[in-house]
Amino acid sequence: MLRILGKTIQQELSLVTERLVLRLLKPDEVTEEYVRGLNDIEITRYLTNTKRNPQTFETVKEFVSAHWKSPNQVLFGLFLTENRRLIGTIRLHGISYHDYFGMIGICLFAKDCWGKGYGLEALNKVTHFAFHDLGLHYIEAGSYEENLVSLSLFRKAGFSTIANYKNKYRFEDRFASVIILGLVNSGFDESLLRTDAR
Repeated sequence: MLRILGKTIQQELSLVTERLVLRLLKPDEVTEEYVRGLNDIEITRYLTNTKRNPQTFETVKEFVSAHWKSPNQVLFGLFLTENRRLIGTIRLHGISYHDYFGMIGICLFAKDCWGKGYGLEALNKVTHFAFHDLGLHYIEAGSYEENLVSLSLFRKAGFSTIANYKNKYRFEDRFASVIILGLVNSGFDESLLRTDAR
C-alpha cells in the first residue's frame, strides 16, 4: 500500500473509463511495445530525459518500480478495456505534502491509438482522482510550445497557460519555449490548511 498526503492508496487501485482501465503499473507489466515506444524518436521527440539514453526492459522496469515504491509519485498504466493491451502511461509526480500540489505527464506510446481520444479520457480520470481522492489543490503540466498536440490535450482537460518560459530549455540543438499549464481544484477542502501544519 502507498501513503500519499496521509491517505492509503491500494496498489491494486483501478480507475475505469468508457474504454480504458487505469491501474498503478507494476514492473512485471512492462511490455515489449512499451520499451520499443520509448526508443521511437517520433514518440519521444518531446520527452527529453527519456530519449537521452536507449531504454531497455531493465531501465523501464526500474522506472516503474521506483514509482511503485514512492510516497510522492504514481504511474498509471493505460490498458484498453477490450483486450487489456497497455497503450500508455500517466504519471503524477512531485506531489507536495505541504502545498497539495502535483505535476502530471502523459505518454501514449501505441501510435495506432493516437488521435482517438484515449489521452483525454485518461487525463480527465486521473485529474479527478488527484483532486477528489488524493485531495490535491493544484496540478501542473509542461509542454514545449511547438508540441501542439500536448497543449491541445491539456487545454481540453481544463488546464490553462500560467507561464511561457522563452528560450529557457534546451530542445535538441537549440533552446525552445516551454508552456506551463495549471489546473486548480475548485472543490479543495481549505480546512486542511488550518488543521495541517506540515
